[in-house]
Amino acid sequence: QHYWYQMYIDDLPVWGMIGELMAPESKEGDEQAFIYTHREFTISWNHKRIIEINLKSSNAVPLKKGDTLQFTYSVRWESTSKSFSKRFDRYLDF
Repeated sequence: QHYWYQMYIDDLPVWGMIGELMAPESKEGDEQAFIYTHREFTISWNHKRIIEINLKSSNAVPLKKGDTLQFTYSVRWESTSKSFSKRFDRYLDF
């Protein structure tokens, strides 16, 4: 099972994973809840306008009662030749 959230950046929808149930490497068959504690945003821009946003979730940490979690994020900016008028086209394909 996967757990997702949705947010908007410059009116563009962004979906990310909160966590999932998976078997730890040391114990096959026993599922445990994991939460992703790092988010990596890749933001593509053209002429000072945001064109596209991609989000990757990583660093799966076992979720245990009473644990303190530290969350981090990173942002990478990339230029693109895609025009502002075409920025929603990727969402229309679905």
